[in-house]
Amino acid sequence: MREKMVVSRMMKREKNKLVKQSMLAIALSVFLAVAFLFVVLPNAPRLIGLVVGNSKQDVNNDNFPPQVPIIQLSTRNTNQPSFILQGYSEPKSRVKLMHNDDELDEIVANDSGIFEIKIGLVEGENTFSATAIDQAENVSSQSKPEKLYLDTEPPDLSWDESIVDGMSVIGKDKQFFSLKGQTESGAKITVNDRFFFAKADGSFEYRLRLQEGENQLVIKLEDKASNQTVKNLKLFFKP
Repeated sequence: MREKMVVSRMMKREKNKLVKQSMLAIALSVFLAVAFLFVVLPNAPRLIGLVVGNSKQDVNNDNFPPQVPIIQLSTRNTNQPSFILQGYSEPKSRVKLMHNDDELDEIVANDSGIFEIKIGLVEGENTFSATAIDQAENVSSQSKPEKLYLDTEPPDLSWDESIVDGMSVIGKDKQFFSLKGQTESGAKITVNDRFFFAKADGSFEYRLRLQEGENQLVIKLEDKASNQTVKNLKLFFKP
């Protein structure tokens, strides 16, 4: 009997505790609602003005130059006369680009700091650099110059003087023929289905095994700017 009375008193205390917590929560909610209605809402325009004013003051007090822009080139060589130049800068900063000795129109970086512009190239070397201007008119240092080469001419190809189209190659000891020539430095050369690269000085040499009778060679050249030259060479081999 005594144990039942103890348990009953404990349950009553817990119930009273829960009632007090619920009343306190209701009172706090009412207080916050009243404060919002009679304090926050009437002063909302003034609070917003203070925030905006502080933001403008921060811009006016900004004496730090923006980050130096980064120019990213997708290639260093092209045969296309126009090019989409891309890069990164401080978000919403104005970017001044230099193309060789010419200053281009300013462009604005987006919210992620990315900027891009379509540029007409000149044959040969095109050098680009950039500076950024932030909203406080601070100017960054000039970026590292980046170079892009425009080449619209197909690569030249010349054979060794001993090689003539339609020539005859006689003798079993000459079945392995040495194809020698000259083209642009580093050009990709494909002879039928095999490819290799010209040396730094543009020279190349390729040995191939001739079949008896007519040997038709298709030689394709592709330079760094993707210009191509195709030539045919016919050789007649007799052991």
